[in-house]
Amino acid sequence: MKLAEKLRPIRKDLLIDIVSRVGISTEDWKNFKGKDPASNPKYCYEWSFIDKVKEIALFNLWYREVVFEDDNATCRLNLRQQFKNICEREKNPKRAKRAMDFDSTLKYVAKNNIPVRVSLQEGHMLDKDEMGADGSKVKARILDDEPWSVSYDMKTGECVLTRGIIRGMATDQFGYLKIDPSYRTLKGQVLNRSKKVREIALLRSKGHCECCGEKGFETEDGRLFLETHHIEPLSEGGDDSSENVIALCANHHRQAHYGKDKGEFRKLLVKALRKKLLLCG
Repeated sequence: MKLAEKLRPIRKDLLIDIVSRVGISTEDWKNFKGKDPASNPKYCYEWSFIDKVKEIALFNLWYREVVFEDDNATCRLNLRQQFKNICEREKNPKRAKRAMDFDSTLKYVAKNNIPVRVSLQEGHMLDKDEMGADGSKVKARILDDEPWSVSYDMKTGECVLTRGIIRGMATDQFGYLKIDPSYRTLKGQVLNRSKKVREIALLRSKGHCECCGEKGFETEDGRLFLETHHIEPLSEGGDDSSENVIALCANHHRQAHYGKDKGEFRKLLVKALRKKLLLCG
């Protein structure tokens, strides 16, 4: 079955159930005058949800806005522009707030490198030329089983949501500068670094040095810059695996290569990565 067919909503799951399934509390949904928590207007029309303590986020996307190519799915949004359009055309404060909250959550998860969950919905999507008070009508909604990642341009508000978790919002010296990560040893052997292994390390780091915990500096496109490092070098027989690749700030990366105590420092990095892997389960 093609991905587009697999993810097409054919039933309508309650939003409160979807929010609960991803791990976000729905206790406060009960706090209103109605009998059914699922119909609480404070929550049931929201476009995005987040629990910053648990680092969980959920976005509601229209199926028709998702682009499917083979086994890939992406959705391009600009909630900053949508907020502006709503304010200028509809003058609908509730919809404007939802757009603003959605944009704020997108920005937060991108900067903190948090994988997100997505619910896909079909129905009547309010067009940019429609200004009716009734808004959109959802006829079908499902939760995608896979996490998605977020890329966000801090300057323009342009955002791309991509199905899968390997596109982290942290970047390294190879990804940002578009350097070929392979190199030749003195014996002429070509050693290749796996892009996926580097991306796993960057995603795991959440943009923070896995040695000292310091946040990587922000690049021009809004990503957090770290440098990926093989604790046991490939030239010495080290594995090109996520159990041997660590994400470091530039200072600690240089120390790992050139510090007078680099032997002891390597042991410290092994210990730090083992601890991180245990925490990540």
